[in-house]
Order: sequence, then C-alpha cells, then structure tokens
Amino acid sequence: MSAEIYYKSIPITKPIVPEFETIAPDISEILEEGKTTNAKHVEELENTVAEYLGVEHAVAVSSSTAGMMLTIKSMGLNGEVILPGFDFHSSADTVLWNGLKLKFVDIDPETWTIDPDKVEENITENTSAICGAHIFGNPCDIEKLQQIAEDNNLKLYFDAAHALGSKYHNEYIGNFGNAEIFSLNPSTSNFVGEGGIVTTNDDDLKDYLLAGRNYGDENELSSRFPAFNARMSEFNAVLANYSLQNIEKNIRSRNGVVTKYRNVLGNIPGISFQKITEHSRSAYNDFAISINPDEFGMTRDELSDKLSEVNIETKKNYYPPVHRQQAYSEHAQSETDLPVTDELSEHVLSLPIWSQMSSNLAGKVCTNIQKIRMDVLK
Repeated sequence: MSAEIYYKSIPITKPIVPEFETIAPDISEILEEGKTTNAKHVEELENTVAEYLGVEHAVAVSSSTAGMMLTIKSMGLNGEVILPGFDFHSSADTVLWNGLKLKFVDIDPETWTIDPDKVEENITENTSAICGAHIFGNPCDIEKLQQIAEDNNLKLYFDAAHALGSKYHNEYIGNFGNAEIFSLNPSTSNFVGEGGIVTTNDDDLKDYLLAGRNYGDENELSSRFPAFNARMSEFNAVLANYSLQNIEKNIRSRNGVVTKYRNVLGNIPGISFQKITEHSRSAYNDFAISINPDEFGMTRDELSDKLSEVNIETKKNYYPPVHRQQAYSEHAQSETDLPVTDELSEHVLSLPIWSQMSSNLAGKVCTNIQKIRMDVLK
C-alpha cells in the first residue's frame, strides 16, 4: 500500500495573517502621520506583552538576534558563556559578536533542553554567563539554572524565541533570569513579519535596551555607547498587536494538534517525543518526534524524504548541531563532549503544526507516516 498523495501540500507551518481590512485603519494612520518607528504601536505592543506575561518591562526590537546581542552587551560580560549545542545558531552568533567565547554543553535526553548538571560541570573561572534555551517552546530547567547562576555569581539569560505563552510552574516564560528574548519572525507562532521582544525585571537593563536599539542614543545628540539600529517598525507592531489578541486560543489549538500526534504516533515503535514536565506548558512553536531507526524501520532522513514525496513538509531541527557547523569550527568539541546532542540531532524531525491546523489534518500526517512505515516493513 503506497502512501496517500495530497496534491495540496501540508506545510511545516502556516502563519495566521490578519485580513487587510482589519489592519487598514492603523496602516493608513501610520502613513498619514509619517511615524513609522518609535511610535504608539510599538509602545502598545510593549505594554501588551508586559501585561500578558506579568513582567516589569518588554522592549520591542527588530529581531530576537538583535535583542540578544544587546542583552549580552548590557550585562558587561567577559570570558565564556555556557549554552546548549542543540539550539538555533543565532544564540552562538550573539556571543561571538560580543567578543566572548562559547562553551557548549549537552542536553537532557528527555526534555531536549540544556542539562543543568552539565552546566555546573563546565563552570570555570572564565565563565561569566549561562544561556538557557526553551527548545520548541518547552521550558528548560529554570529552577536549577537559577540556583547555579546564583551560587556562582553568573548572569543568566534565556533564548525564549519559541516560548511566547509557555509556562513554568504556572508563571509565564519571560519572568526568569536577567532577561528572556522572544522571536516574532515568520517561523514562530505569532505573525509579525520580523521582530523580537526582550523581557526583564531589571530597570537598568531595560534602559540600556531602549538606548541600544537606537544607536545607543539617550537623545538626538548624545550616545551612551556604540550600538546599532534595532528598532521595530510600526507596521510590524501593528501585526504583532493583532496576533497577540488570539495567543491563548492559538496555544490551545496547537496543544490540541500535539495531542492528536501523540495519541496516534505514540503507538508506533521507534517514535518518541520531547518530554514536557508536569509543571510546564509548551506553546509548541514546533512539534518534533525522534526516530529510532532500528525500531521504526527507517532513518529520520528516509522518513523525511518519503513524506516530501507525498507533499508533507518536515524540518530537521537542529542538524547539524551548532558545535558541528563550519562557522563555529574554532569552537568544535570532540565527539564525546555532547553525545546526547549529537545523537538526537540525527533523529529529530519536526512535523507540520500551526495555530489553525485541524486535528483532521494532523491525522492525515499520522496516516501517511503509518503507511510509509508499513511499506518499508513489507
């Protein structure tokens, strides 16, 4: 039996774009007033995010990468930053751009997030900060990381690119460490076009970010420090404000899709899932499975190719892992350093998920995976 072909493809994600008529009044107002940046829609977004998350400050920036660059700069770090090898490489980029050194550590084999025990083992006199990451929206072990940072007098910040709306012990991600950095780019669950948000309860860090996103300027004639343009446009802020109106509804929808995936795929030998601890809620920016080829009957790459043949898009996060990529060859570590990361990166496959994806469509993805496996086992 061959896998069923869908002539209309099932994409890995599909952003929810507001009807133009809905945003037209705000867009027209921006054009009429000529205030395309540093104006009321960005301020509204910052206030909305801060209120939603229950955090003191939310600073809008042009991208999460720019926000992380400024966050690191604001903390006055030296030496090394400890971070996971299983993450998008922008976290490593921002460390290097700040003239710091990378220290990659391994991840927990169940949650796929940074392993606090490995963090603690790798702290030296050169360590100045820890970067945690909420992979695919799944909160990492914040409590342990905060204790480690406190015990060793280290700064702690989080790559929260995928985690807007995720919770840890019933508190929204965005409230932890010195700062947390969210992404609003097209691949995330909140359609903005491009953008990022940095949240913090630190007044000084907030002031630094506000100046830093505007060339370091305190006013039109005086700059506090060398910086760059990281301002979010008013147009992006308009999209963000409309997107955030439905964030809880969208998260519930995504969790429903994941429930469908887990219920069906969980019965297939060789497929396992990222563990979400009982005290956490994932916003499920992505949903990934891990393929054990010996039990499943084919490799992750073979399954991905077969799904592509029936117009189902998948993604191999994060392969190769950061410490194996050419750009970071100077920081590469031996194969024994990050065994969990290296193995997982060869087995993880992200499946289609978006906020308006139906349970029925998720079921079709599952059906095709089942049929593909049956064909292989014949």
